[in-house]
Amino acid sequence: DDLTKHAHAVFKLVTRSSYGDGTGEPGLINVDKLNARKEGLDKVSENHIGSARYQVEDDTKLYLKRLLQIARKKPFFMICNPCGEEPLALWGAFCVIGDVVPYHADSLDEAEEAFRATTRALIRVNLMDSIYRQEVLRTNRIGVGITGIHEFAWKFFQFGFRDLLDEEKSQPFWLTLARFKRAVQNEARRYAGVLGAGIPHTDATCKPAGTTAKLFGLTEGWHLLPMAWYLRWVQFSKNDPLVETYRKAGYPVRELIKYENTVIVGFPTSPVISSLGLEEKLVTAAEATPEEQYRWVQLGEKYWLRGTDETGMPLAEDTGGQISYTLKYNPSVVDYKSFRNTILAMQPLVKCCAVMPQEDSSSYEYLPEQAITKAEYEAMASAIERAKKKAVLAEDVDFVHVDCAGGACPVDFKKETP
Repeated sequence: DDLTKHAHAVFKLVTRSSYGDGTGEPGLINVDKLNARKEGLDKVSENHIGSARYQVEDDTKLYLKRLLQIARKKPFFMICNPCGEEPLALWGAFCVIGDVVPYHADSLDEAEEAFRATTRALIRVNLMDSIYRQEVLRTNRIGVGITGIHEFAWKFFQFGFRDLLDEEKSQPFWLTLARFKRAVQNEARRYAGVLGAGIPHTDATCKPAGTTAKLFGLTEGWHLLPMAWYLRWVQFSKNDPLVETYRKAGYPVRELIKYENTVIVGFPTSPVISSLGLEEKLVTAAEATPEEQYRWVQLGEKYWLRGTDETGMPLAEDTGGQISYTLKYNPSVVDYKSFRNTILAMQPLVKCCAVMPQEDSSSYEYLPEQAITKAEYEAMASAIERAKKKAVLAEDVDFVHVDCAGGACPVDFKKETP
């Protein structure tokens, strides 16, 4: 019929643009799969935006009233936040999210308690006043997330990425994730009852975690490791005395052409997972096929977002948000036809999944991170270690080295630092 033909035409344009422009945009979200619950919708009033503390002007109220009327008539009244990990009402909403890092737990019991503690903390945040107060009280949405999942899988179960894709082989890992999901769901219901709040419509998610994961040196959210060993390039003024110090210490130094009087120093970096002994089981995003990555998202949705009981059967109620995941592919290996067919076959099976080609860095003077081999990393690390022994590079860091522009710095160093 005409609608089907139109849908095929839109799909063709979307995939051609996504592949041909090299941006991965526009993306696709299956709004019919988002967690949309109608409890309390009849209590969302025309003055749904605002609170005792946060007020909107009268002209804005008219606009918001009309917005609510239109949104209520739509068959799908949910959309997601820009990163894609949480379902939110079209008329405006909040969701508080937090990460748990089970890799750093000493036991699975300790990890479970961290998931429970995070659940309680997020629910308490929802008790705060906000401009979307009506919707927050209606849904009490929270999002307990995970980061460092690959390191956790290896530490406790000795499973690499492709082991995890074998659902039967890695069942102990997946059932443990389901255990954590049940803990979050149970704690959310229990604690909401203690506080007299509504049971959260959603409780589990997985955000990108690009910032929090870097604090621990772990893989980000649900993502695969982008590079096993790399140089993290940092800009310095050409006249900064530290540049020569780093050069003598064995760090690679390059002077930029496009940026006047600017040099970059490369710091060899090895993420935690590269040193855990995975060897051939270590898989980077560049090495995983699009089909493998879609399967990875599917398993995450099954065991973490939806959750299962102890036998692997889905929980009665779905209280999951989404997994924010960016699938990487190599355009020189995956042609357009394969790309289109993979999207057509796999995208309908997940809630959300962004796709992005691996960037060709040859056209850039420098990127913040540059992949290197293990041998290159070890050679640089050895040279730097020898320089340190010769006292070329001091270990001490004083206030001058970390002073922040504007005088705002999170750490207060002692004034008597040499």
